[in-house]
Amino acid sequence: MTPDQASKTAVGSGPSWFVSWTKDDRIALQRCEDFQLTEANFKTLVWRVLLEPWTRTAERALP
Repeated sequence: MTPDQASKTAVGSGPSWFVSWTKDDRIALQRCEDFQLTEANFKTLVWRVLLEPWTRTAERALP
């Protein structure tokens, strides 16, 4: 795998499965029920990229 391919391909291991990636927007992970070493504290996790400071502030204010 070239460095360029690695920068565009999800690679990972551990208690979660990679679900999706949208460049400059979000990464979605899902708990791997078969992982034996430790259990993830979430069923689904969406990690969002918020580039604008005002958007980050507004998102924190939501319940």
